[in-house]
Amino acid sequence: MIKKILDHKFFAGAVLVLFVLLFWAYGNHFNNPFQFDDDHTIVSNKYIRDIVNIPLFF
Repeated sequence: MIKKILDHKFFAGAVLVLFVLLFWAYGNHFNNPFQFDDDHTIVSNKYIRDIVNIPLFF
């Protein structure tokens, strides 16, 4: 029983550390402007403006 508790705490701690590292690595991503290649892929893409087109992605 003690081993299960320790394993659970270790897993929760590892997930927390991983989340913190990911947030640290990609934290500045949301403050960046769109680049040249993002305009035609995201901003001007007519297929991502309507939810009906979601099956076309797959």
